[in-house]
Amino acid sequence: MSDAEGYPGPTNHAGALAMRDDQDQYGADFDVGAAMTWIRQHSVLVGGLAIILAEVIWKATFLSRMFFSQDDYVNLDVAIKSPFNWHYLSLIGAGHFYPGLRAVTWVLARVSLYDWGVDAGVALALVALASLAALRLLRTLFGDRPAILVPLAIYALTPLTVPDLGWWWCAMESLPFQLAIFMSLNAHVRYVRTGRRWSLLGAIVWLTIGLLFFEKAIVLAPLLFVITAGFLMGPRSWLGGAFATLRRHWGAWLIYAVITAGYIVVFFVALHASGQQAHAPKSLSAAGGFAWTITKDTLTTGAIGGPWRWLPLADQQYALAAPPTGTVLLAGLVAIAVIGVSIWRRFAAWRAWAILIFWVACADMLPVIFGRLLSGLQSVLGLETRYLADAACVLAICVGLAFLPVAGTEASEATAVAGRRASRGRRASTTTTYQQNLRYAASALVAIFVVSSIWSVHTYENNTPGGPAARTYFTNAKRAVKLAPPGTIVLDQYMPQQLVEGLFGKQEAIQSSVIGDLEQGKLAGKFRWVDKAEGTIDGLHMFGADGKLYPALINGLYTVQRSGAGFKACWPERKGTIRVSFPNKTSIYDWTLHLEYLWGSPARAVTLWYGGVQHQLALQHGPHNAYLSVSGTVTRFQIAGLGQEGLCITRAAAGQLVPYGVPIP
Repeated sequence: MSDAEGYPGPTNHAGALAMRDDQDQYGADFDVGAAMTWIRQHSVLVGGLAIILAEVIWKATFLSRMFFSQDDYVNLDVAIKSPFNWHYLSLIGAGHFYPGLRAVTWVLARVSLYDWGVDAGVALALVALASLAALRLLRTLFGDRPAILVPLAIYALTPLTVPDLGWWWCAMESLPFQLAIFMSLNAHVRYVRTGRRWSLLGAIVWLTIGLLFFEKAIVLAPLLFVITAGFLMGPRSWLGGAFATLRRHWGAWLIYAVITAGYIVVFFVALHASGQQAHAPKSLSAAGGFAWTITKDTLTTGAIGGPWRWLPLADQQYALAAPPTGTVLLAGLVAIAVIGVSIWRRFAAWRAWAILIFWVACADMLPVIFGRLLSGLQSVLGLETRYLADAACVLAICVGLAFLPVAGTEASEATAVAGRRASRGRRASTTTTYQQNLRYAASALVAIFVVSSIWSVHTYENNTPGGPAARTYFTNAKRAVKLAPPGTIVLDQYMPQQLVEGLFGKQEAIQSSVIGDLEQGKLAGKFRWVDKAEGTIDGLHMFGADGKLYPALINGLYTVQRSGAGFKACWPERKGTIRVSFPNKTSIYDWTLHLEYLWGSPARAVTLWYGGVQHQLALQHGPHNAYLSVSGTVTRFQIAGLGQEGLCITRAAAGQLVPYGVPIP
C-alpha cells in the first residue's frame, strides 16, 4: 500500500521514533515534576516521615549496642518453661500485670531464645509504628500544618524514651502502650467528630491493647475524657465540655469505663493470688520528695533534651538522670517560659498543661508511690527516666494542644485572637513582628532540643557498657551448648551480676535456669548440672565470665608431686590409712578438696578426716576424680577405713574451683 493510504514509509518511521523519544523524555520530566509537586503538596507528611526515618535509624544504632539484661532473662526463662495458659498469662511481675507482654514473650522465646536481633527488631518495629501513630494523631487533631512536626520531634527524639528501649522487657511493655495511646486517641477523636461506630470500635480495641500490656492504661480512658472535654467540644468551659460529651457520647464513656473496671478487678485478683500487694507510702515527705525530684530533675530536663549526664552504672538496667545543677535551673526557666507564652497566646492552653500534670501524677507517680517507694529511696527513684517513657507521648500531645488550634476550630480561634488584639490595642505590624520572633525562638529551642537529645543518648550509651559484654557472653554460651559432648558435667553457678542479679533469687539467677534454657529439642539434657562439687565427678566443667565452657581447676594449694612411676607415685598407705600432706597450711577460703585416685575394688565409701571433721567419700572402681566441700586450715588430711583394699591417691588440692584451660568454644 502507498503512504497515502495511512502506512508510513521509511522516512516517516524514523520521524515517529524521534517523536517517541521526545515524548519519553518529556514524560520523564513530567514524572519528576509531578513527584516534586506531590512532595510540596504533602510537605508535612514527607517531613514527618523523614523525622521518623531518622529516629528509627538512630534508635537502631542505639539498640545495636544493647543486649538483654536482668528481668529479660528471668521472664524469657519463665516463658520457655511455661505452657500457654491463663496461669502463665496472669503472672504478676514486680507488681505488673501484662498478659499481652507475656503472650508475645512466649512466642518469641520459642522462635529464637536470647536472639537479640529478632527481639530488638520487634521493639524497633514498634518504635516505628508508635511514631507513625503519633504523626497520624497530630494530623487528625491539628491538620496538615508544619507546626505539628515540633511535637512529633519531641516524642521521636526525647531521651526519656531511649533507656526504656534499651531494656527489652521494659520496651516490650511500654512501646505497645505508647502505640495504644496514640491510636486510641486518634480513633476516639474521629468518633467524636463523625459518630462512626467503626471509629468507636477502634478506640475500644486500642484501649484494650493498652491495658493488656501495661496497667498504666487504667488512666487512658480518663485521658480521652479530659482531652475531649477540654478541646473537642467547642468554645466552652472545661466543665461545660465535660457535661456536653457525657450527654453526646455517654455510650462510649460507659464502654470505656466497663472495660477499665473489668481490667482493674482482674488485676487485683491476680495481684492477690501472687502474694504481692500495694501499700501506702510510709512517709508523705518521701512521696513528696519523689514527686519533686522526678518533676524537677527528670521530666523537665528530659522535655528539653536532657538530662545530659547520667549516674555511672555497670549495666543498662537502670537509667538514673544526673543533670548538672545549672541545667536543672535552665530547664525550669525554659518550661516556665514555654507555659507562660502558650497561655498568653491562647488562654485555654492551661488545660493542656493540666492534662500533662494529671497524666504524670496518675500514671507515673502513683504506681511508684504505692508500689515500690521506700523511705530513703525517693531521690534515687525520682531520677529513673524509664518511669516517664509514656509521658513523652502525652507531652507531645499537650504541646500541640497548647500551641495549635484543633482542626475545625480555626475560625473561632481567629475571632478570639482578633478580639484580644483589639482589646490590647496591638497593630497588625506589631503582631507580625511578634509572630516572627516567636518562630525564631521556637526554631532555636527545637535546635537546642535535638542537639541535647543526641548528646544525652550518647552519654547514656557510654555509661552502660554491659551490652557488648552480655552479647559476647551469650554468643559463646550458645556455641558451648552446641559443641560440648553430651553428658558434660557442669558446675551450676550464679550468672554474672551485670547480667542477672542475685536479688531475683537463686532459681532465677543460676546458670542452669538461664543458659540451661538453650538446651531445647535435640539438645535437651545435654549438660548434667551439679549445684556443688561433691563425690566422684570426672570431667567437671564450669562457665567462665566470657560465657565459654572451661575445665574446672582448683585455685589453691597442691600436694607435692611424688616421684616414681606406678604405685610409687601414690601416697603411702599404712595400716589401712593414707596421710596426705600439703607443703603449707591451707587457707580458710580453701573450700573444695580435689583428689585424683585409683581404686581397684568395687564402689564403696571410705572415711576422710579434714580439719578434725569426718567426711564420707564415695569411691568408684578405676581412675577417677573426687571432690569434697571442706573447711578449716590444715597441713594434712587422712583417709581411713580402707581395710585390705588398696587406694592410690596421686594428687590432691585444696582451694576454690575456677575455670581454666582450653575452653569450648
